[in-house]
Amino acid sequence: ADFLISFGADFLEAWPSQVEYARRFAAFREPRKDAKSFFVYIGPHRSLTASNADHMIFVKPGTEYLAAAGILSAAMEEQDVNFRQRLRQLLIANNASAAERLMEKITGQITVKAAAEQSGAPEAALRHVARRLQRARSPLALAGGNGLLSPHAVTTAIAANLICAMKPASLALVDFSRPHALAQATSFEQIVKLSGRMRAGQIELLLIYDTNPVFTLPGGRQFGEALQQVPHVISFGGI
Repeated sequence: ADFLISFGADFLEAWPSQVEYARRFAAFREPRKDAKSFFVYIGPHRSLTASNADHMIFVKPGTEYLAAAGILSAAMEEQDVNFRQRLRQLLIANNASAAERLMEKITGQITVKAAAEQSGAPEAALRHVARRLQRARSPLALAGGNGLLSPHAVTTAIAANLICAMKPASLALVDFSRPHALAQATSFEQIVKLSGRMRAGQIELLLIYDTNPVFTLPGGRQFGEALQQVPHVISFGGI
């Protein structure tokens, strides 16, 4: 990558392998013959990762997705119609219905000015990032946060992926052959099914290891009510 945008992605301090990401970031920072690799951080506070950025844009907590949409909208204002068609075809080919809906919303509703006003980011800063994005050969956008911390985490991730889809070279930066071990974790859909089985009295014994699902899960109160239908619940934890 020659241009990096982080939408609240604190990869130097809070991601699963900080040492590996720090090494990769150091390689990204190595001087190049033509130009310096530029790093923009967009988020609500000055984290360790943000402190290492060339430029930081402060936004209201939870509005990173609006900043991403504003940058994408600003970049698409200067692109031709064929580009939009190619991007839409890419989304359809990958069955990315959620991304396609977001793209339609961006091009039809979320203007750069609206994104700036609602997120608190200066409109000029969003447009400046969009221009740098267009000049970059292989830009990379990263989205941080999760559904527990931000109600718009998924939307932010989709917007970041749309930004990556603008340049073919950006797609080559993602190695889909090496998924992270966390990708094998139980999905939320499976947790919902487990909750239903507990409510139906199909679970006689539940073992909980080093977690508090009632506190951390979205809709944790409903999970707690389902727990009441389990005769034996054993929790292994440090507290």
